[in-house]
Amino acid sequence: MRPGVLIYSNCQGEDIYRLASRIECLQERFEFKLILYHALGTSATAWEAYGDAFMRNVEIVWEQIGPDYAAERAEFHARRPAQARVISFPAFSMLSLWPLVGGDQRVRAEPRYPDGRYVQPEFVAAELGTDPEVLAGSDDSIFERYMALSAERMPDLDRRLALDMATWRRRDQQSDITVTDYLSASFRDRQLFHALDHLTGEPLGFLLKRLCQRSFGGQADLDRINGDIDSMLAFYVGADYVQTPVHPLVARHFGLKWYDPEATYRYYANEWTYRDYIVRLVRHAPYCQ
Repeated sequence: MRPGVLIYSNCQGEDIYRLASRIECLQERFEFKLILYHALGTSATAWEAYGDAFMRNVEIVWEQIGPDYAAERAEFHARRPAQARVISFPAFSMLSLWPLVGGDQRVRAEPRYPDGRYVQPEFVAAELGTDPEVLAGSDDSIFERYMALSAERMPDLDRRLALDMATWRRRDQQSDITVTDYLSASFRDRQLFHALDHLTGEPLGFLLKRLCQRSFGGQADLDRINGDIDSMLAFYVGADYVQTPVHPLVARHFGLKWYDPEATYRYYANEWTYRDYIVRLVRHAPYCQ
């Protein structure tokens, strides 16, 4: 039986698992496993798949540190093998690129939208979307109203970035792998996020290389491992199935070199411009056939 490497993470772990499982020089030597803590739910049977047989060969744990799911984490700690070597890494998120994120009472589970129609609601869009006068107008008028009101309600972006950096540092203090310097130095030059906590390929590679270095240094050829990761990332875009556009004022304020005002954004099976996305968000429009 190959020794197991267990990834305990949010959805960012799915991408790490896909990449790690395809590192050629590790495939025959290690078995990679995955538990998504946000997907366990409240069912009494949620942990049945992760019993003694699942945990038996786990020798290394890659545990993502985040603020939520305390009960699930405590249960995981009780179940993981006591002798397993634990390497912790932080959850990635960046609120300052989407500073208008906020509650929308229209968001609810629906048969075709189990997580709600728009998984990153905005308070400005929600306010406009509950105004019958706004909704009765044309798409052009909705977009104009949104751009005017969002500019008016835009919070202090430098303060939002400072709050993000404080969160990154706090998670770094709890983790074996630190990311604050990398994120703060890179986010203007290269796109690291598709949405609030959905990563592009580059930060996934950053994480995976450091996890492998701590896990397999001295046991495997790190140059080969890094070469495999670089080869996969040449065409790997990360969690791009939900891309949330960045507001033009945010892009301008931070001087985002990668920002393209003419870009289209993937939202499940759809490709939308920024204007398309905003109008649909305000209208809370359905988009599944």
